[in-house]
Amino acid sequence: MIKIGIVGRPNVWKSTLFNKLIWTHRAIVTEVEGTTRDILYEKKNIEGKSVFFLDTPGLKPEDELQNIEEIIKWSDLLIFVVDGKSWLSSVDQKIAAFIHKAGKKDKTLLVVNKLDGKDFYKFDLVAADFFWLGFENIKPLSLKTWNGINEIKDWVNHQVSKYFEKNTSSRDEEDEYIYLAIMGRPNVWKSTLFNRLVGENVAEVSEKAGTTLDYNKWEIHYKGNRFQLFDLMWVRRRGKISGLEKIALDKLQKMLHYVKPVVAVLIDLLEWVTHRDLTLLKEVFDNYKLPTIIVFNKYDAFEGDIKSKIRELGNFPAVLPLLTVSAKTGKNLHKLLELTKELQHKYLRHIPTHELNKLLRQKYLTSPPTFPKNKIVKIWYITQVWEAPPTFKIFVNRKDRVTTAFKRWIEKTLREAYDLKGIPIVLEFENK
Repeated sequence: MIKIGIVGRPNVWKSTLFNKLIWTHRAIVTEVEGTTRDILYEKKNIEGKSVFFLDTPGLKPEDELQNIEEIIKWSDLLIFVVDGKSWLSSVDQKIAAFIHKAGKKDKTLLVVNKLDGKDFYKFDLVAADFFWLGFENIKPLSLKTWNGINEIKDWVNHQVSKYFEKNTSSRDEEDEYIYLAIMGRPNVWKSTLFNRLVGENVAEVSEKAGTTLDYNKWEIHYKGNRFQLFDLMWVRRRGKISGLEKIALDKLQKMLHYVKPVVAVLIDLLEWVTHRDLTLLKEVFDNYKLPTIIVFNKYDAFEGDIKSKIRELGNFPAVLPLLTVSAKTGKNLHKLLELTKELQHKYLRHIPTHELNKLLRQKYLTSPPTFPKNKIVKIWYITQVWEAPPTFKIFVNRKDRVTTAFKRWIEKTLREAYDLKGIPIVLEFENK
């Protein structure tokens, strides 16, 4: 595995370059300073090898340098982006000093961006202002016209090949990931929990609501398993959002649909369970059909009766697992990872058809469902037609007689038999 960090001060178009190198719109790109607030991380295969690109936050200069230092420390290669239309700033000079101090001068490509039109072809004249930063590898770039992008890709490909030739023991194993996403209302310490799991301060932590605008992603290893963790933005009702927040929400929904992670919905034990907590649980479990865990945070500071909190959640504790954690101290976070692994396995499991039919036949005899008078529904056959979420097709004598109570009877039977707590179930009925 090789990590390539993209560093630079705000608005030198780092995120645009990041998106171009990974061939997707992972980072939100605007002229607004601070749009990218967390360290972004994305994997791309280059010549059959796993390459991880990291994009630094575009925060205010006084806030971002610590994150840039972290990226420089973690990265094997660096792409340092500067603005070719302006003078070198004190932030540019500090970033250069960080790179030299880390001993990564020879592993850095200095990219002079915004050289549009004739400026791109007069790079020899412009470059003089940047050579004194001490980097031998310097290339011009216009992300407006894409002039120079192929040369940067060639440099990346060449460096990746050199890295894997030198590190022959670095095997690129395409292991299966376990996906965990953290959601919740503002200030329930989602980013604190995320950082605690990662072991580094990769997500910005703030008391200000809505700090996490874009989702953040990171990889960790736990007991031989590879986890991808997602710190998700706070999701307000669609009618109340616009602009950057709407772009971020659309991208978040596409990620959830494609990745299908286990979702930990964080609830603050020190506050009342709110209507929005319940709505979020319903959205994740019933609408997105994602495996879900209710996670009570701040357990270390809670002195009340947790049973009262559980009662406030209504019917959700009957179908969703509950876990108490402390993002501050790290208490029970290992249980969260173990439960995530278990739920993903069940979410992707395929149950054999003969097992399903045997189960429902026995249950129909021992504890049959109740029906309105003269409206009995007979089950002829059941089969699982899809995973993630587990989807079952049930052939009956009269589909029009299927009631909500009958659906609940089947769902309860399946949950109890296969321990599917936390797993959404989809039932489809057909006439034989």
